[in-house]
Parts: sequence; structure tokens; C-alpha cells
Amino acid sequence: ECRVRAPSSIVADGRPGPGYFVDCMGRIGYGFEGRRMMAEKNPGKTGYEKLYDWVAENLPEFNLANNAKYLALAATEDGAVIVPLFKREFRVDKAGASPLDGKPAHFNYKSLAAHYAMSLGRGEPAMDFVKLTVLSGVPIGTSSSSLDGPRVSAPLLRRFGDDFEALEEAALALGGVPDGKDASLGCAWIIPALPKVPLRLVYLPADEEFGAEFSILYDRKGPEFLGFEALAFLGGLLVDQLVRYESPADKPEAAAPSSEAAKIPA
Repeated sequence: ECRVRAPSSIVADGRPGPGYFVDCMGRIGYGFEGRRMMAEKNPGKTGYEKLYDWVAENLPEFNLANNAKYLALAATEDGAVIVPLFKREFRVDKAGASPLDGKPAHFNYKSLAAHYAMSLGRGEPAMDFVKLTVLSGVPIGTSSSSLDGPRVSAPLLRRFGDDFEALEEAALALGGVPDGKDASLGCAWIIPALPKVPLRLVYLPADEEFGAEFSILYDRKGPEFLGFEALAFLGGLLVDQLVRYESPADKPEAAAPSSEAAKIPA
């Protein structure tokens, strides 16, 4: 399987911390060991809180500002970095991740912002998009492949139905760029979820044989910037963003992630 677990904390030279694993390509993931350690060290907290606490513990030993140039992030004079996540900016420093707008943010968002700030990825996205199962090697039908199918389509179909104009408005509001490379007669948008980790949202309208369907595709180089499980979280947050989207005129001040979209593999 070519995984190597390392006992040390993440530091400026990129060594992974407790519970992380590094595969043959140097990609960092959480791993089952990391989950076990989180559960033992943070009793009484939700899984999402434990994950955030565990990721944030590595921040004090990581040179965020030095890493920023590889991830297209802005660095501040005090050594913090600004991570744009679905067009919302998060300040990541040695103390953790917090949204610059001062509004509440679910732990999933803060975890992803901190995780990306410590990414060892280099270079540019491939802009070649595939299903999550292709990147992970996990057989279709397992829980880890759920973001390739109904878990994406069901909440989005309930939210948008056949209202293409509302869907397009939501995709464009997230910075989506229409992408006409798909030959499926559907519509697609490239969503800049993170600076070096784009996602591709695909909508296939219903026809005489099949109902409408949504899917989220992942850049082939995405695993070089985020571990597989973090990529799964990112896809789930895109569903959450789309489900919660409302036109500016009636958008609420703040909202918690939808219950369905928040059920992300962890």
C-alpha cells in the first residue's frame, strides 16, 4: 500500500504529525490512527471538533508564511496566511483558523483551511477532472465512494430540481466558471474551492430514460495538495454551499451546514 506513518509533528520541512500518513507521492492523509488518537485525546467533543483540534495542533510548528508561495496564499507580516475557501477568507496562524468576516464557521471549514495551509503540494492543478473513486482506488459502492453518487445528487435535486437558473446563479456565486468540455449534453462549472484545488460540478438534465443527476469531479492533482479524506470533505462542503445558497436579497446572516451535506466521510 506504500504508506509510512511518522511519529513526529509537522514542521517546516514537511514531516507529518501523529496519525498522519504519507504515501508514495508524499501526500498527507489523516488515516485510521489519526482518528483513534483524536477520539482518545478529545473526549466529549463532536468528531468535527476533534478533527479540527487535531489538525490545529500541528500549526505552531509549521512555517505557514514560507509555504504560502507554493499554495497561492497571501502571507501577513505576523506569519499568518489567508486561505480563500469557497470565496470566504480564513486567517490561519499558529493558534488556528478563523474567518475574516467574523461570522461563525463550522469546524469542517476551519479544518480544511488549516489543512490546506500546511499542504506540501507544489505546482499547478492538472485541470483534468475525475471521480473521487478514481483518485482513491476505493471500489464503487463503499462508504468512501458515496460522494460520487446519490449523496451529491439527492440534496441538490431537492434544492434546485429543474431550476437551472437558480443552479447557475449559485455556481457563479461561488466563483464557478462555465466549462463546456463535457460531451454529456449536460452543464458544468469549474469551482475554485481552494486556490490550487478546483472542483468540477456537473449537472445532467433528465431525459426519457434517466432522471436528472449531479456529480462532483476532482482534479487529478488534487491529492497532491490534500489527503483523500480532506478532498472528500471538500466535495461535501461544495454540496453544502450550493444547498444553502440564497440570492443576496434574502440570504440569512448565518446558517449552519445542512444536516445532509455535513455528513461527510471522516
